[in-house]
Amino acid sequence: MTTHISVFLQGFFNPSTGEMNDSLVQKRLLPKYDNVDTMCYGWQNPIQKKWHTINVTDTLAVPTWFDGKITDWIQIELRDTTTHPITRYFQTGIVTSKGVVLDKKCKAMLWPTVPFGYYFIIVHHRSSLSIMTPHVVYMQNYDNNWDFTDSLSKAFGEKAMIEVNVGKWAMWAGDITSSDQRGPENYSDHTDYNKIYNLRGIRPLGYWMEDLTGDGKIDDADLVLQGANGIRGSYVPYIDDRHYNLKLNLNSQ
Repeated sequence: MTTHISVFLQGFFNPSTGEMNDSLVQKRLLPKYDNVDTMCYGWQNPIQKKWHTINVTDTLAVPTWFDGKITDWIQIELRDTTTHPITRYFQTGIVTSKGVVLDKKCKAMLWPTVPFGYYFIIVHHRSSLSIMTPHVVYMQNYDNNWDFTDSLSKAFGEKAMIEVNVGKWAMWAGDITSSDQRGPENYSDHTDYNKIYNLRGIRPLGYWMEDLTGDGKIDDADLVLQGANGIRGSYVPYIDDRHYNLKLNLNSQ
């Protein structure tokens, strides 16, 4: 099964170009898959693993054949609520400057062990509020498309996304303090603001969760963005560890 998902990140989006920046790649700050998947998305132990702020020394090498621009790592979840306990499938991939979600090899995201059926599509990002489809989507074979960017109605919840350009919608930036982005916080508030305030201008260039704009720096631009967004939370329902089956490392080879 293949998914074709599109999503924008508020802080990375440039209204002048209609695309997101690729500064992390240009500055050689985007970590390799093994680093980001362990440190940010916790494949090795997703229940106990915490999100970490990391300074990258081993960065992603973009394939020479790839003619797009890579913005950041992102994670897709397929949630089957018809089972008991609920089944959740996760896969980490990249999002391009145009908002296209691909796998770690910059190819279409494959789900070889996921059975056809009805799923909620959920998007997680290290410093954004998670979003999900407003209803289940029937997934089969190759034509599984969902574009979160072209309408607010594509995500569940009132004001689940922010309009970053005319008719273009993105995930809200600002949630940097969740201990587990699949966990109960998924909330942007004064705690996030204070953390950016205390760290701005102190850390060197790196891959920092507090860097909401994706330029490798923690500065006033990140602080202003977080403050402007105010207090808000994700509409993605939290599921306690005991109430779901977790499927890991799909298409990881």
